[in-house]
Formats: sequence, structure tokens, C-alpha cells
Amino acid sequence: KQRRLAAIAAQHLLGGFPLEVFDGDATMYCNDWVGAVLKELHATLQQRGSTQGTEPKIFVLSVMGLQSSGKSTMLNLMFGTRLPTSAGRCTRGVFMQMVPSNREEYDYVMLLDTEGLRSNQFHGLPRSEARDNRLATFSLLPADACILMVSNEDDATLKEVLVRIRI
Repeated sequence: KQRRLAAIAAQHLLGGFPLEVFDGDATMYCNDWVGAVLKELHATLQQRGSTQGTEPKIFVLSVMGLQSSGKSTMLNLMFGTRLPTSAGRCTRGVFMQMVPSNREEYDYVMLLDTEGLRSNQFHGLPRSEARDNRLATFSLLPADACILMVSNEDDATLKEVLVRIRI
């Protein structure tokens, strides 16, 4: 049953819809679930690519920055995605979305839209630094490239987080 659900989630991604891969409320990541979805996604892309005889190529692009710095809005404008945005609404956790690529080098771009660092809801609470570190690590490690969003030339906070995770 889990494999069937993972296959549906993979189809959801290929249909152009975002999928939450890191729960922002619980600050949790389920390796089994995300691994099963990625496995199904890879199998589906291999089947599609088998007619052309090539392995599908995916470029992973993440975006990281302070809360309300325009990360989701930028991705929506650049890639025509459907990541949730509105006044007063901030991304919680990490969302993944697949976008077909027009470039020869890659078949798809996998976007990772992350929750903003130094969230007003968690700033100053115990373990808020660990939360930011976890989000930054999750944004940086799987990415081929990471866009760092900095508003108003204030990069000190972002530097603090990056130094703590030893990047």
C-alpha cells in the first residue's frame, strides 16, 4: 500500500504539483517515505526515458533565506510553479516540485522551497537555532545549486547559520 501511495505522490510531482518533504510543524523528515517517493519518481522517469534510451537527468535547485524574503514568490515567477504564497503566509517545512527543463543538459529541475530561517514564531525559543540549522542543512546538501535570498543587504544572520553548519 505504501508503494502505491509513493507512486501517486511521484505522479503528483510529475503533474507539476508541490509535495511537502520536510514537515515544518514537527520539524521532521521521514526518510522511508521520501525515499519511496524518489524511488518511484526515478522508476517512472526511467520508463519515460527508456523510449529515448537515456537516463533522466535532474538538476536540484534549492532556495534558502530569512523568513519573508520572497523565496516562494521568486520560484513561482522564475519557473511558473504553484508554491503557496500570500500576504502573511509563509512556507512551513520544505516543499519539492518538479519542473520540465528546456535545456539539453537536464530533463527536469527539482525545486526545494524551504521555510524561512529565523522565523518569528520560533525565534528566541529553545532549539530554534537547531531548527534553522536543520532547515539549512536540508536545503544545501541535496542541491546542485542553492539560491541564498538576502533582503536589504542584511546577510549577517544568514552567515551565522551557515557558519554553525560549517559550510
